[in-house]
Amino acid sequence: MSYGKAEFRPVPRDFSSLIQTCSSNIQKITQNTAQIKTMVSQLGTRHDTSELQDRLQQIQHYTNQLAKETNKHLKELGSVPLPSSPSEQASACVYQTRMILISFFFCPFPLF
Repeated sequence: MSYGKAEFRPVPRDFSSLIQTCSSNIQKITQNTAQIKTMVSQLGTRHDTSELQDRLQQIQHYTNQLAKETNKHLKELGSVPLPSSPSEQASACVYQTRMILISFFFCPFPLF
């Protein structure tokens, strides 16, 4: 399954890495949420097995951890120095705003 096991990921230190990590995490959270919805709809039916319940618990746990990690990274964005050139600063502000909006509107878990 796509949620897999939590792999070791180095902590991003710069603005671009934080943006990339947040974007990737939000995409995974969205995919996992779709899987969770499908699994939940199978509970109480003939497809309801202990394996399904175990997988559901694993993906919920992994997704919650991912949401917490993403929340931390989004908060870090505010303290990371912006790039030096004015055009890069403008792009960074746009990306930061996008990440906040994406997490607010599309993330199934509260990140703030």
